[in-house]
Amino acid sequence: MWGWLCFSTDRVLEKLSLSLEPHKVVRSIVKCGSHHKVQFLRL
Repeated sequence: MWGWLCFSTDRVLEKLSLSLEPHKVVRSIVKCGSHHKVQFLRL
């Protein structure tokens, strides 16, 4: 199942990526304005 998450800072994004890495595969990161939109695959 694909899901989207939005973050306002690179720092939060980095923390999220590290915490989600064992559980999800990040497919793409899109910068939308001052936010980052992350598409991930939930395993």
